[in-house]
Amino acid sequence: RSYSEAFLVRKKYMLDPKDLEATEAASEDIAASCRRAADRIRPFAKVKVLGCGKCRYCGICTYPDDECRYPDQKIDSVSGYGLDINDVLEQIGSKLIFETDSMTTNVIILIGSVRS
Repeated sequence: RSYSEAFLVRKKYMLDPKDLEATEAASEDIAASCRRAADRIRPFAKVKVLGCGKCRYCGICTYPDDECRYPDQKIDSVSGYGLDINDVLEQIGSKLIFETDSMTTNVIILIGSVRS
C-alpha cells in the first residue's frame, strides 16, 4: 500500500524451457534489467522489485540467518507478498502460459510517491 504505481515487465525468450542453463540465463537477464531500472528510479521514489522465483543476486544468500547484504538489489518473491502472478496477468487480459519453444518472464516493479 505504500506504492502508488505498479509496472509489469514481461520479456519473451526464445529457448528450450527444458534447458536449465538457458532458462537461468534468461532469468538473470530480466533480473539485471529490472535492477538497473530500479537503480534509475530510486533517487526519485521508493521502489521494490518483485519476481517469480529466487532473487539470484548473491552467490550465497544470507536469509534467513541474517539480513540481506544488498537490500537495494534484492528481488522479492511475488508470492511472498500474497500475489498470484496468474491473477495479476488475468487483470491485464493475459495468462501464465507454459511454452514449448520459449519462456516468458514476469517481473513487477512497484514505485512509491515521487520524492520532493
